[in-house]
Amino acid sequence: MKPKKTAGHKPETAGEFDRREFLRLSGVLAAAGALGTAACSPPQEATVPFHDMPESLVDGLGRARFFRTVIDGSPVLVKTREGRPILVVPDPAGAAGGRGLSARHHAALMDLYDPDRARGPLSVRRGKGAPVASSWAAVGAEVVARLKTAGPKAVLLAGPVSSPAVAAAMMGLSAKTGLRHVAWSPLECGAAGVAWQHAFGSAKVARPRLDRASLIVGLGAEFLDRPDEGFEREFASRRSPAQGAAAMSRFVQLEGRLTLTGANADRRIRVRDSHLAAVAAALARELIVTRQIGPLAPLAEVSAALAPFSIDAVSKPAGVDAEALASLADEMARAAGKAIVVAGGTASASASGPALELAAILLNVTLGAFDAGLLDESAAAEPFAGGAAALAALAEEMAAGQVDVLVVARANPVYDGFSQARFAGALAKVPFVVSLNDRLDETSASADLLAPASHPFECWGDASLPAGRTAIQQPVIQPLFDTRGLLDVLVEWGAALGDPASAAAVTAAAAAAKVAPVPSAAAPAPSPSPAFHYLRAAWAARLALDPATPAFDAAWNEVLRTGSAFAAAASDPSAAAATARLATATKPESAVARPVSAAALTLLAGAEIKTTPALELQLYPHLALGDGRSGNNGWLHELPDPITRITWGGALSIAPRRFDEMKLTNGDLVEIDAGHAKVVAPAYRHAGMHHGQVALPLGLGRAACGVIGAGVGPNAFPLRRLLDGRLVSSGLPVSIRKAGGREELAFAQGSDVIDRARRPLVPVTTLSAFEADARSGTEQQHGGPSAWPEHPYPNARWAMAIDLSLCNGCGKCVLACQAENNVPVVGRRGMLDGREMSWIRIDRYYDAPKKDGGWDAEVWDGPLEVVEEPRTLFQPMLCQHCENAPCETVCPFVATMHSEEGLNQQIYNRCVGTRYCANNCPFKVRRYNFWEYSKAQESRFFRWLEPRIARNAALNARSPMQMKNNPEVTVRSRGVMEKCSFCVQRIKAARSEATREGKPRDHFEDGAVVTACMEACPTGAIVFGDANAPNSRVAALAAGPRAMKLLEALGVEPSISYLSRVRHDKA
Repeated sequence: MKPKKTAGHKPETAGEFDRREFLRLSGVLAAAGALGTAACSPPQEATVPFHDMPESLVDGLGRARFFRTVIDGSPVLVKTREGRPILVVPDPAGAAGGRGLSARHHAALMDLYDPDRARGPLSVRRGKGAPVASSWAAVGAEVVARLKTAGPKAVLLAGPVSSPAVAAAMMGLSAKTGLRHVAWSPLECGAAGVAWQHAFGSAKVARPRLDRASLIVGLGAEFLDRPDEGFEREFASRRSPAQGAAAMSRFVQLEGRLTLTGANADRRIRVRDSHLAAVAAALARELIVTRQIGPLAPLAEVSAALAPFSIDAVSKPAGVDAEALASLADEMARAAGKAIVVAGGTASASASGPALELAAILLNVTLGAFDAGLLDESAAAEPFAGGAAALAALAEEMAAGQVDVLVVARANPVYDGFSQARFAGALAKVPFVVSLNDRLDETSASADLLAPASHPFECWGDASLPAGRTAIQQPVIQPLFDTRGLLDVLVEWGAALGDPASAAAVTAAAAAAKVAPVPSAAAPAPSPSPAFHYLRAAWAARLALDPATPAFDAAWNEVLRTGSAFAAAASDPSAAAATARLATATKPESAVARPVSAAALTLLAGAEIKTTPALELQLYPHLALGDGRSGNNGWLHELPDPITRITWGGALSIAPRRFDEMKLTNGDLVEIDAGHAKVVAPAYRHAGMHHGQVALPLGLGRAACGVIGAGVGPNAFPLRRLLDGRLVSSGLPVSIRKAGGREELAFAQGSDVIDRARRPLVPVTTLSAFEADARSGTEQQHGGPSAWPEHPYPNARWAMAIDLSLCNGCGKCVLACQAENNVPVVGRRGMLDGREMSWIRIDRYYDAPKKDGGWDAEVWDGPLEVVEEPRTLFQPMLCQHCENAPCETVCPFVATMHSEEGLNQQIYNRCVGTRYCANNCPFKVRRYNFWEYSKAQESRFFRWLEPRIARNAALNARSPMQMKNNPEVTVRSRGVMEKCSFCVQRIKAARSEATREGKPRDHFEDGAVVTACMEACPTGAIVFGDANAPNSRVAALAAGPRAMKLLEALGVEPSISYLSRVRHDKA
């Protein structure tokens, strides 16, 4: 038998077994023989009752502790146990300051505990031989010496800097050495800044207030696809008919690829990216010139600039129905003063992006969005731009020998650069390169030295937020390896080069390092981190307080407690004023309409449709992986794309009609030829895609990120182009052809077409129908009398309600559940085998329209009538904790049972893995552990025999990955069933807290127990609580007219109520 190979693992051979291994294997085989006549039981392990708490845990480390910090510019709340971060959640205090959390924020734990991070400084030697361990002292000495001699020929290549402290440290280095900062972001899109600069003289873009608008028109908008921008909750605030006085908002989206944002639209119009600017200009012309609406109507120069863009002139070459555009213009005109137009997204990264953004400005001025306060100027921010041109210029300098020292920090242009830059070749011409990245990645492999940066959870820093707020980044764990924070490194180098502020911080840190901590002291020992002291001094200036005074100590401690602050006015340095500013947010001021510069109208020339390629390409950020920095994160690879449901890779999205014409099947390899670069990727039949457009995700195809993510998916970054100083990643002319071969796509469960006439599994209705009958959409077949006896619930009765009008399908609940409940990663092979382990999933359905005579079985194959203009539905699916649970009646060992509070419990040490319960579950939400995920298999023989054993260990059980585990939740072993528990550990914690505080334990008020999925949901779609408690919100929602419990005909009586998805159909 030949050993099988697994990615990232060297196969072992039988000849490698030593005598000890042979003896141990013999014992295993003997035990296996004994098990042939005995029942299988879980392994015995030593246990320590936690009520017998060790003295080392009495100080509080044994209890959950919470820290406010910031990561990638977004404030978060980090939960720790025994000093280990185990969960990342949104800050309930709302300190995010206009920022939201993406999937990468929720999965940051797996980046922190990544075993493939560099363990310390390395001498890389440009890849000539294996890297050799070095030291921070040696690295620092060499870098400082090189910077002294290089002068202005030294360059720091880093991402955009959002940290005021890091920016100041960079300036200090620059002042002493001439070091230049070149900023590079692979996902930059500065089109909005260009348009606003031309229109108003400032590149700062006002923040749309989606919560104030009655009509939202998206021009390729992706505000739900980019959740870190913080629009999810605002958008959801008016998307349900049950939200009170504010009328339900209506959302119309124009786009080429069906995005998560577009899937949540009430109406969707397909327009390819390169034509969106012309279509937007046509709408502007219709409103301004034809209908004479708004302050721009009398301006002759505006009329002249819009003259080529009549609806009739644009609709034909754009392939858009003229009546559809005219009706949209009617709707916008009626909603003037309450309507807002939002562009942005990948479509703005086309060659006509600035024209698209300017058209959006003209529409917003015309509709009175500025006057109505729908654009928040107080939260205006300047989009990052110019990085691509700067990177290209830097590469030319490097190739010409004009750069002597290159310091790379949090940038990876060898992987994510565009092909025109030829960065990898230019890098070889630089005499000295040092990387501050966290691992030996694609760029670091060509460096001389690697000085690995710490994870943000391990070091000090800060970040600027919208509306003048600044967030503090404080460490929540000591560095796991010999790494240092970026600010620590810059301050240390600055001190060695004579920067006064850095020198003061290093001196203070050295003094603090000599102070021995006192275990019984109330205050912590002074921090030995130079970054801490540098920050402290900077914040003293920001708060306008003397750092030696008690007033500053009080204000500084409040900053650490709240996580962020507003800058204090210099004229009011009192501690009271400073602390007051920490707790009070400035009220966003309504923007006022400003005259649009006539010179800006020249941008509209870029909107004209001159030639139309047969096919164009959109390159969009992978929703989970983004720019690929977290490419070794198994949680993110396993999180399904909310639209395609693809995990562990990506695919070229092709319109259904073109897909069928090419006689493709999902997974067939196709070649994408952009002229300057070619990429081969598997094909995917993407519902709702414009016929003239294909799309491919960015952020995949890493070659040097680690064992988990290397080689997953195609790298699409080389397909982008630099055009007139801007990075173009959409509207790219391409051709595609079959390349031969296949790559099976790893789809997650829950990606179907649904015929609700036959399978009424999702309650859906329209606003018109809802206003006529609030119960519309909840109709389903009724069952007969129940065969089960009723369960009495004298005390608490746990239940959940999910509002489908608020659920946007983002999937953050899936990640929160995975972190909270120690759900393992099964890998690509496990997903292909249908053995995923997630306790909650987001089912994505395409709603089949009504058809005379009904649909036959062909509806499940996605006919063009369904998928060309799809109606997308999202439904979170988890264990329903049924009143009459069919899983409970078939388990021969009572491993699944009903609790006195309505929970469907899984008793792991009773389960022997018959899987009868899974077969009998109508919701298919029970998961079976086919493999041992929690620990590595010790036997080399078994690892050789079945390579997936080693792969499972690589995904889950390498040190320090186990540090992520929540100690409140059992880590399951092979051979047992698992599923959603309604976070029973949090219910137990709430009961214990009630006991300590002397409160009643029979019922729990709203908010006493918050499940992980509810905690992570950015829109408030999930409500959990005690249905028997007085004034219970979940009970009220379950009794409301929009509530529907699934499969009523079966009589299982779920504990979860789904509130109908209401589409706003009233134009």
